Amino acid sequence: MAAIAILSLAGCSALVSCGFERWPVKDALDRDAGQINLTPQDSTIAALIALPAPPAPQARYDTRYPPIETVVYRVWGDLKRVSFSADDGDYHLILADGAGRTMVVEAPDPGCAQGSFLIRQIGEVRRQIEVRFHSFPVNPGIRVRVTGVGFFDRIHDVVGQAPNGIELHPIVEIEWPNDTRQ
Repeated sequence: MAAIAILSLAGCSALVSCGFERWPVKDALDRDAGQINLTPQDSTIAALIALPAPPAPQARYDTRYPPIETVVYRVWGDLKRVSFSADDGDYHLILADGAGRTMVVEAPDPGCAQGSFLIRQIGEVRRQIEVRFHSFPVNPGIRVRVTGVGFFDRIHDVVGQAPNGIELHPIVEIEWPNDTRQ
């Protein structure tokens, strides 16, 4: 257990790959990262999954699809699942709205985001998730407000993925209403 805690604090990048599909964009390490407007725009899961997606997002490995991928969105949702991805070291969170629409939001491994201008926020979100949940996967079923950068992932077999592939990646803030543990 102590080894897991030490690895968690140090970042998991020593044990996992830092990703491959659009990894620079996912962690705000891409050449367009300076175009991200950090003023959050309130939105909903329904509105985000209705946005038009690029036909092949993976075609741009290290550049963004403006305007959607240069906006920080803030959404409320029911946190259905939190899991750890050994493939890239990210925490994958599935959010759902009252109508059952879902989307993925992700908290990347800070060890993989070194050099990102969002590294402080990425590290703080990871800390908050690790303080709240001590093992993964977990299905908390609690209401949260998540703020993160718009990102289009390719459509693939991922539980909870929005039909257009929209995600918030990286998460830059997570709020647990009525939580006294923070």
